[in-house]
Amino acid sequence: MDRTTCSLLLGICLLWAACEVTSGTTGNPPSHDCPLTGRICPLNSTCKEEGDNAKCTCHAGFENQRGEATFNSEIHLSCDDINECRGSMKVQCGPNAGCTNTQGGYYCSCASGYQPQNGKERFKDQSEENCTDINECEKNSTICGPYGTCINALGDYRCTCLPGFGKSNKDHNKTCKDMDECKKTPSLCSPGAKCENTPGNYRCVCAGNTVPSTGSGAWTRDTRCIKIRCRNSTTATCASENPLQCALREIIASAEPICGSFNDQINKSKSTLQRLINASVQLVRKPAWQNTQQMSIRERQLIATDVLLGIEGAMRNLALMLPLGRTEIANDGAYVQIWKGNSTTENITIKGNSVEMTLNQQAVIGDGDEGLAMTGMFSLQDMRNLLSGGSDFRVEEESPRRPQKEKVEYQVISEVVTAFVSNERPYNLATPIRFTFKINNKEVEKSNVKCSFRKIIGNASFWSPEGCLLSDLSEGTVTCECNHLSSFAVLMALYHVESLALDIITKVGLSLSLVCLLLSIITFLFCRSLQGIRNTLHLHLCVSLFLANAIFLAGISRVDNKTACGIVAGLLHYFYLAAFCWMCLEGVELYLMVVKVFKTNAMKKRYMVLAGYGVPLAIVGISAAVRSSGYGTAKYCWLALEHGFIWSFLAPVCIIILVNAVIFIITVWKLAQKFSNINPDISEFKKIRTFTITAVAQLCLLGCTWIIGIFQFNQQTMVMSYLFTILNCLQGTFIFVLHCLMKKQVRDEYRRWFCAAVNLKTPSTYDKFSSSGAYSSSSQTRALQPTKESGM
Repeated sequence: MDRTTCSLLLGICLLWAACEVTSGTTGNPPSHDCPLTGRICPLNSTCKEEGDNAKCTCHAGFENQRGEATFNSEIHLSCDDINECRGSMKVQCGPNAGCTNTQGGYYCSCASGYQPQNGKERFKDQSEENCTDINECEKNSTICGPYGTCINALGDYRCTCLPGFGKSNKDHNKTCKDMDECKKTPSLCSPGAKCENTPGNYRCVCAGNTVPSTGSGAWTRDTRCIKIRCRNSTTATCASENPLQCALREIIASAEPICGSFNDQINKSKSTLQRLINASVQLVRKPAWQNTQQMSIRERQLIATDVLLGIEGAMRNLALMLPLGRTEIANDGAYVQIWKGNSTTENITIKGNSVEMTLNQQAVIGDGDEGLAMTGMFSLQDMRNLLSGGSDFRVEEESPRRPQKEKVEYQVISEVVTAFVSNERPYNLATPIRFTFKINNKEVEKSNVKCSFRKIIGNASFWSPEGCLLSDLSEGTVTCECNHLSSFAVLMALYHVESLALDIITKVGLSLSLVCLLLSIITFLFCRSLQGIRNTLHLHLCVSLFLANAIFLAGISRVDNKTACGIVAGLLHYFYLAAFCWMCLEGVELYLMVVKVFKTNAMKKRYMVLAGYGVPLAIVGISAAVRSSGYGTAKYCWLALEHGFIWSFLAPVCIIILVNAVIFIITVWKLAQKFSNINPDISEFKKIRTFTITAVAQLCLLGCTWIIGIFQFNQQTMVMSYLFTILNCLQGTFIFVLHCLMKKQVRDEYRRWFCAAVNLKTPSTYDKFSSSGAYSSSSQTRALQPTKESGM
């Protein structure tokens, strides 16, 4: 091939290439050559030659502008992609699926929020795959965030936010986020309070030493900040000498909130109130209340009143932090109920265990006060005993049914309740507050019942009816109406009708008994005809009774000095027990003398003294060591009834009386036998007289009067009171009559002493009486040798 031919061919090639480039830039598809005919087919087609003709066939998924798949190559058309997802060619992918067109093809896929049931991500039509909903809430539980709740929907999901949370419009993830209510609504809190945003909510914080009136409850538009009493973290040391007052201060201090940290303490206010009640019950049950040597009844009642006032103040302070509504706490020793609410015009009723209080709006919030309404009532069961007894009722009035000099004691017959309100001036109320008490004593008379409250003036506390009226008295209930608030109770006056007469009988009888005992002591000491063991027993019995009665007469009512009162009670305990021991020794000696064939020297004096004075000393020493506070009561210098301390006296007495009763029965039986054997010729009358006198003497000397005293202790009836008082006070007289006046040798000795005293005797008469007395003594010695000292 020559150079010219090569150049021509090269030019043709370049020209063809330029045409191809020009054709591509104008939008015509590239073509394929038909090798035999030299025809040209467009891109995405194939050439099929038949002789001199050439036809172009578009590939699958393509067609020319006429919609034809095969056309003549002479027609310059292009093969364009067929969109199977549109028009009449639209493929049926099925519900919840979409069609996607591709060059020369297409595919079906599930829409967003759906997934292929058979796992094919791409498919031809709905016959190959079914699209089902995707549960996004199960697939991702935190899809809505920590403050939202996921709710599934077809092909989608939605988030429901908790209160205080919301979704931003710019957040496509639908996550719930906290809303700042304080910025959104600046006036949420009342004046004086600061709004603080919290996750999902907000809170209003009172400034300074104030708390919201709704306490731990939700802040409302009526909530306001109220000043509260608080304390520092350290508590001051108690300087009081009384441990009860120090314990009270510790309880009150522990119930006060610490200044500056109210938000946390408000939520614990109810548990703090529970601890306050428990500590108060433990306080009023302390043994120190019963220590009459360290605390008189007036001091006890003053401290008990301070306890009520202190607990009331602490409880009223705590009530400010409680939520609205009723708060009730009860245990085995106390009951408290507090009501809080907004201003109300309705009556409010607070019910306790055995009392009901009804009051209205004016009593609760006062005149012109708006907002918080609060009232409460509490009761300590043991307070009834601490505030009962005594004559501390400050009303000068006399009942026409009783004498003016009569002693009156007031006893608390109802529950002692303390009431408080939010009104800072609950006095002189226009509408009185009604208290309905349930009482066990259903036979009380209206004239004897007083509606009273506990009042303090200076260092004295007492029951006063000022401002309180008894409105109704029915069986088992007492209704009182008071125009103020404090600690209330129902009192019943105990009119001791017999006290004046018994007081006179006691003083006169004991005075006479002391005189007779003194005469008996002188007789047993100086009467020569009565020397012997039985005379020694009688002498020490009289000495013990004389000292006991003298101490009783002089110091039984000296309760002002607690130490002296305890000493008096201890001495009475000792000498009365000593008298019983000598009575028991008389019984033992009588048993030995009568039953043991009249062996009068069977008992040694040193053993008798050791038993007569040593046994009582041991009993009193042990009793004082175990419970020294049992000596001395609030009314008398005697043994306390609490904790069974009185049985340190009653138990030995009962044992001695039982022993002497057995000895008495045996002695009477033996005496009947011996008198019948020794005096067979004595007439029946003299035999009965001797037996009767001996029996009466034994009965009086072995403590029959004290048996009556034991019944008097258990059942205080008027007849038993008079009988015990008369017999006990005249016991010295009985001893003098039985052991002195009824003995002939003693009467002769008295006659001789009397004659010598009045200077009526002469040497002859003196010798006569002396010889007569000696004769009488020797005669009786011979007649009654075994019972030398009987004198009967």
